[in-house]
Amino acid sequence: MALLEDLELPLKATWKVQGNGTEVIWWPARATTEEKTVLFMIPGNPGVVEFYTPFLNTIYSELNEKIDIVGVSHLGHSKGEHDNSDGKVYSLDEQIAHKIDCLDMLHKRYPKNTRFILVGHSIGAFICEKVFKARPNLNIVRVFSLFPTIEHIADTPRGKQMRPLFRPEIRKIASALAQVLGFVHQPTLAFLIKTLTGQPKWGADLTARKFINFHAINNSLSLAAQEMNVVKDLNEAFYARNLDIFVFYYGTIDGWVPVERYLSLKDKLPEANAYLCQEKIPHEFVFEFPRVMGVKVSTWIIDLEKNM
Repeated sequence: MALLEDLELPLKATWKVQGNGTEVIWWPARATTEEKTVLFMIPGNPGVVEFYTPFLNTIYSELNEKIDIVGVSHLGHSKGEHDNSDGKVYSLDEQIAHKIDCLDMLHKRYPKNTRFILVGHSIGAFICEKVFKARPNLNIVRVFSLFPTIEHIADTPRGKQMRPLFRPEIRKIASALAQVLGFVHQPTLAFLIKTLTGQPKWGADLTARKFINFHAINNSLSLAAQEMNVVKDLNEAFYARNLDIFVFYYGTIDGWVPVERYLSLKDKLPEANAYLCQEKIPHEFVFEFPRVMGVKVSTWIIDLEKNM
């Protein structure tokens, strides 16, 4: 235990999950509890899990380091020693299968009575839906769907705006440009990213280091194209059966998940645990509002534990 207290968190590792090199960030619980709880983070797109470090750090701290937190990157979305994909482009179905395999691995490694909490952001919320549907008996006690792209992404303002960029010929050009930019001195590239996107320095540094290369950009854009074609009607019957498990959080300035999605969900499922943001938090909350969102999720988990 003393050794664990001296470690700098999160721990970063590569796990082999069904042969796939998987980038993992992990906060092991430092406090002892009678029952183990593991929070499993599924990112959006791009699926670089380190973008969520400040958000997950907040949850870990707010919960007094009593739960384990595990986050994984999407396959092919993050460059590094973990990537053994050899240039493979992964489908949405393969990303879903990978997260199911990750949860299966966690289930085997933790005690049988371990409770699992899933957190999905953007397309990660859609993946959470599929993971829960595939593994309903693994003691998943709550799923937090943040800014959830769970229906008709292509029909949203941002979907309509961005869809032309996901065409195969545009993807190739963008990926090739990323490959060229990868040769730029990393601090210079990070400065360009910060200037052009408004990302904070830590986010721009991470984007330059992990995401700007042919393979990651190609995978991200390919996944986005599939999201447009695959994510259609809300799985209303599924959510109606599992209202006690899912918590939804919608934004008011979200071009990917407009307010109409929140209103539609509440109209179809009035009893759904769905919240509408009051702080004008953007879809990409990880850069500007990680602590605010981390506190919200922590509060929901504390409320959950009181009622367990």
